[in-house]
Amino acid sequence: MGQECSTVREIDMKGVWEFFPSLWTEEACDEIVRMALELPVERAIIGSDTTGDPDKRPTDHRRSNVRWIHPEHEWMPLFHQVEKWFKISNRGTFGLDIDWVPAIQFTEYHGSEGGKYDWHVDVDWTSQNPTHRKLSMIVQLSHGHEYEGGNIEFKVEADSPDEQLLRSRGSCVIFPSFVNHRVTPTTAGKRYSLVAWIEGPKFR
Repeated sequence: MGQECSTVREIDMKGVWEFFPSLWTEEACDEIVRMALELPVERAIIGSDTTGDPDKRPTDHRRSNVRWIHPEHEWMPLFHQVEKWFKISNRGTFGLDIDWVPAIQFTEYHGSEGGKYDWHVDVDWTSQNPTHRKLSMIVQLSHGHEYEGGNIEFKVEADSPDEQLLRSRGSCVIFPSFVNHRVTPTTAGKRYSLVAWIEGPKFR
């Protein structure tokens, strides 16, 4: 799961997001997709996906499949890379109190079902856990021409990253987990992505 370290960074002046183009190579993206597709698949739900809470159920607000990647031997290089870039971005842009990456989500949006995730934040403010998600990361694993729709958008005053850049394979966008964002309906093809969160002590 080698990566190509990009020296180009696009940083929003209000600190809403940071974008890294071509952070993962074509070969790395291929390997991640191949390995992830061997993992058990689940229907995406709303809420704390990893808690097993029976009240957290699929809804039309979110239409996608997910596969959970845990910090086990074969996946440790990926976890090290994700954590590294979270910390680089946090040190230079966000300055939040962050700690660890508990899991990584491989997400599939299918055009045949209008795969989407409507407006949401990644922080579960009702969680009884002693931590909150602090920063979120989305890694683009598909080529932009392989699907239609499925765009990442942010509900902020500042402009979102360029749509075509966000669709470039191997790119990575990092933003505070409390920022409202969505994935628009996928109307054709299939989009693969990685989503990760780094947690830290609860916001006060």
